[in-house]
Parts: sequence; structure tokens; C-alpha cells
Amino acid sequence: MEINEASASKFYKCKGIIHQTSCMGTPQQNGVVQRKHQDLLQVTRAPMFQSNFPKQYWEEALLTVIYLINRILISLL
Repeated sequence: MEINEASASKFYKCKGIIHQTSCMGTPQQNGVVQRKHQDLLQVTRAPMFQSNFPKQYWEEALLTVIYLINRILISLL
């Protein structure tokens, strides 16, 4: 099944997802992504180190953090 931009936009709108893009080659916008990535790693590291989980669970912990953050209600929205 091929997904084009129009069908993806419809899907996002139907699910209430705000799809944001950035322009290529603009380091000013890249900073937002870098900060988000850093936040994800910090939130993932905390429980991993606190619980002494083996490193083999790193991927699962990161996916769990992403899942939870995507479901947290933000007052700005």
C-alpha cells in the first residue's frame, strides 16, 4: 500500500495529530529536534540506571518513553 502526502495528511487530521515539518538545511530548526532527542534520552536513562536494567532493554525502554510522552496531555494543545 502506497501512502502519499494527501492521504497521510488526512490520516493525521482524522487522528488529531499535528504534523510539523522543518525546512531542509536550516540548523535553526534542527535544534528543536536535537533538544527533543536529548529529552528522550534523558527520560530513558533515568529509569534504566535507577533499576540497573541490562543494556539489552534500552530499545524497549526508549519505545516505552516515546509511547508515554505521546499520550501525555499538554495544556497548550
